[in-house]
Amino acid sequence: MMKSKSKELEKNASAKGVSLGGALKKTKRIKETVKEAATNLTSVNDVLRQDKVPARVIATLLTNNEGVEQKLAKAADDLNL
Repeated sequence: MMKSKSKELEKNASAKGVSLGGALKKTKRIKETVKEAATNLTSVNDVLRQDKVPARVIATLLTNNEGVEQKLAKAADDLNL
């Protein structure tokens, strides 16, 4: 009877380890996504701070920001799961 409990405890500990490992991997991916988004936003802001930015460049930057917004929204959703 003791062996059964011991094996059950080992199984639970193993499952928790896998769950924690998965959470850590997910957190690392989210962190990288947020860092990449921050880099993209910094680049956009640097360009926008320049004088006389052409309209086509601004349009490209807006498209870029929409992509960043989507990445950040997904990262926020991932954090809530």
